[in-house]
Amino acid sequence: MVESGTSQMVLRDGRGAMSTSKGWVWVALAMFLGACGELRVASGNTSETPNTVAGVLVDPSGDPRIGDTVILRPARWITSGVEAGSATSSLSVRTTVTDSQGKWSVSGMESGAWVVECRGGKLGRLTEAVTVGWDASMIQPRSDTVFPKGRVRGAFAPGTFPKGARGRVDIYGTDLGGLVDSLGAFELRDVPSGPMRLVARFESDSLRARAEDAFELSPRDTLPARSLVPSGFWEEDYDLWPHRKAGRLRFSGSGGFVLESSQDNVPILVRLEGEPVSPMDRTGSSLRFTDGGGTHLPYEIEKWDPVRRVAHVWVKLRHTSKRSDTQGLMVYWGLPETPDWSEGSMVFDTADGWVGVWHFSGKDPLRDVTSNGLRLSGTGFESVEGVAGQGLRLQPRSRLEVAVPQATGTGFSVVSAWVRPEEVGQDGLVARLVDATSGDLGWALRIGDSSGIRRAAFQTSRHGSTEFPTSTTLPWKPSDWFHLGGYLEATRDWPRLRLLVDSVMATEQHFDSLRIPSDQARLQIGGGWSGVLDELRLRRNLRHPDVMRMEWGTGRPEAAVVWWED
Repeated sequence: MVESGTSQMVLRDGRGAMSTSKGWVWVALAMFLGACGELRVASGNTSETPNTVAGVLVDPSGDPRIGDTVILRPARWITSGVEAGSATSSLSVRTTVTDSQGKWSVSGMESGAWVVECRGGKLGRLTEAVTVGWDASMIQPRSDTVFPKGRVRGAFAPGTFPKGARGRVDIYGTDLGGLVDSLGAFELRDVPSGPMRLVARFESDSLRARAEDAFELSPRDTLPARSLVPSGFWEEDYDLWPHRKAGRLRFSGSGGFVLESSQDNVPILVRLEGEPVSPMDRTGSSLRFTDGGGTHLPYEIEKWDPVRRVAHVWVKLRHTSKRSDTQGLMVYWGLPETPDWSEGSMVFDTADGWVGVWHFSGKDPLRDVTSNGLRLSGTGFESVEGVAGQGLRLQPRSRLEVAVPQATGTGFSVVSAWVRPEEVGQDGLVARLVDATSGDLGWALRIGDSSGIRRAAFQTSRHGSTEFPTSTTLPWKPSDWFHLGGYLEATRDWPRLRLLVDSVMATEQHFDSLRIPSDQARLQIGGGWSGVLDELRLRRNLRHPDVMRMEWGTGRPEAAVVWWED
């Protein structure tokens, strides 16, 4: 706990111990509106049945709070980046109200760390992140006093906030946040009392920096103004990190994947188990990566589960060497005073040609993680487990769409996705680029059952109604996940249309290179099949097919490209 007004940026081990005896986790929260809970370990749950988080709320006199709102959000949640009124944000946020006895419960909770916020008029309370899921422990309730909401104010330390910079602060696990003024100061009002973590960020023309601050807003004492000392991602000294583990990247085939050409600026999926997914770090903010030369590597945490101690992280490699097993990868963790630098736009940089990357995970699953922030809209989907983090289960009538003005104008298009079909009709649409006015097809990536054979195809309007042209069609195995990719290379000397299924490639040199006006370009997803879609990606520049082969090689569930040393 921070007693002074200076940011300690401490990652706290919350009192959220865990229980799922018979699949239930009871969490009555020790620091929150009404009654909160001290933790006591009980029997564990090894079946991973859905968890239930529950509690009891009372007022200062011990009477039950009736009709108060209780909100549970993932510990990594912050408001910024979530579209106002977004229906899909409910996939990550659970809400209930207290009954006539002040009791509440939320069932079907995913394993992980959650912040519980209670709201009752001008009263409120926050908890430190509580963890629920596998091997979680039971928490016994106790009463606590309800106090009026307060305020949190502060500023970046003198001389650290550049002139003209744009900044924002948010409190993890809540919808509480606001802008930083031109002097680097901020103030948040109507903040529930309790322990919390604040993340502050700013950007200028030449600098991007962040700071975090862990403290408790006391209901009795005025909170000193916070003084935040920001740090930049590239300037951090990883020698200060207390824990690290060395690994190697295996591209020779020994890990099940052969990289046939050297490539630059390639994202790979790194799956972590056990350390460094520490239960002490509820959000993974201390995680960092370097290559063999010590260069900092941008990363994005898609999944962080401190209960099961697993994580899925996208890491951008500066360079990959063909058929090499000697490239190093180092992971660091465990330093408390570190801001969270997980950011999709750093890994999937639009400067590298990325138009949209949809993980279908997190606080707004239909928004892409690049700086374009393209957000799909539509119906007929649900959030389920994906090949990494979450994915979308689609039905035969599902249809999602988004305007993609960035996708046209170069003569190149690259699209890829992971697909796990459950039922497939004669023609199923994975994704296509169309002209919203004329309906003209730029390209389409399809799966279907053609003459009793399950096939995938990549096509343009030249193929007409032939959904599965011979030259750009490949079969796929009717089991679990497979990876699809399509390339449209509209060059004058050697135009090519390429389809890849689990790294196997088919090529055609005759197709329509339709250029759709940027204000009419639409990306459409779904229809004609049911199953799970994950990691939909769209680019507008030419990359070697080995880049897409690496998406398959490092993303498949059985991948063993990253080899950690003992």
